[in-house]
Amino acid sequence: MSQATLNGTLIDDGGEACTCYFEYGDTPAMVDSTTPITGLVTGDTFSALILGLVPGTTYYFRAVATNSIGTSFGVVRSFTTLRDVPLVPTEIPSPFGVMI
Repeated sequence: MSQATLNGTLIDDGGEACTCYFEYGDTPAMVDSTTPITGLVTGDTFSALILGLVPGTTYYFRAVATNSIGTSFGVVRSFTTLRDVPLVPTEIPSPFGVMI
């Protein structure tokens, strides 16, 4: 499985603290998941570590900020997780070779 870290900055809270989080998923509709919500004010940064992503898959995400004034959505962005690297089992060689 793969992972990614999403990062954002609250540019303008409209004069009131906001709850901020990320929506993400493997389709542009991003209906799969959201990250934990965080209370922020203008200039605060926030991030979320996303675990369990499928290797070689494109994911879409956007930041969301909401307060009593309303809800704002960030620009939809995307990333593609790396494919898993194949593992090759190895054995530790004997320093003495084969003994008979």
